[in-house]
Amino acid sequence: MWVSPARDAQLVLWLAKLAQAFAQAGERTLVIDAARVHLAAALGLRARHDLQHVFAGECALSEVLLDAAPGLHVVPAARAFDAAAPTARGHGPHLQALAGALPRLAAASGCDRVLVLFSSAHAPLLPAGCDCVVPV
Repeated sequence: MWVSPARDAQLVLWLAKLAQAFAQAGERTLVIDAARVHLAAALGLRARHDLQHVFAGECALSEVLLDAAPGLHVVPAARAFDAAAPTARGHGPHLQALAGALPRLAAASGCDRVLVLFSSAHAPLLPAGCDCVVPV
């Protein structure tokens, strides 16, 4: 389905407000942006690294965790999810790295709630135990 830029912008704004509402309600929230909706930018953040940089050994896991507000963290992860997708060449090691990284991210951020924004191609990659997933 094609989404117009205006509708895409509305979606990003809605997702940002949803994440902020969880945080304001006292839920420590981690948003994993695996759909390239640029949620970090909508929250006024600039991501220098994404989860794929961690897998490549270019930075530490803590460096991809962006503090958006008290109790709200964002992790850009679309490239990591793309590399781990079953259609990606050599996806096995990437899938194992992704499966290990997501729980560590949640633990490192001390979050109660994990929102995963993903495309339909990434659905098989989602770990069990996520509180809430938002397909985009």
